[in-house]
Amino acid sequence: MVRLWLQRVLLLDEQPDPLVFILGKRIPSLKNPMQKLVNVLLTGARCAIAGKWKGTHPPSEMDFLERVRFIRRMEYLTALCNDTVDSFDRIWSAWDSTQIV
Repeated sequence: MVRLWLQRVLLLDEQPDPLVFILGKRIPSLKNPMQKLVNVLLTGARCAIAGKWKGTHPPSEMDFLERVRFIRRMEYLTALCNDTVDSFDRIWSAWDSTQIV
């Protein structure tokens, strides 16, 4: 599920190394803003897994998307406080283009 979202958002044709998903290893072909977005998506997936850790069902795609939306909202508020909205837009523009408003 997370791999499909990475491919959809970043338009990646290659299969990322499993260490990218497990340890957050950098993808060599990505520039810094896209790598930050990959880190956020993987963090959202890890948080969704941790939230359902003792349950009998794995986290759903909606759980994952809710976590990513929460992280995005917090990063937006941080960008407003620090006056770095331009940097925020560079990082999240690929994600925003895939979301239905």
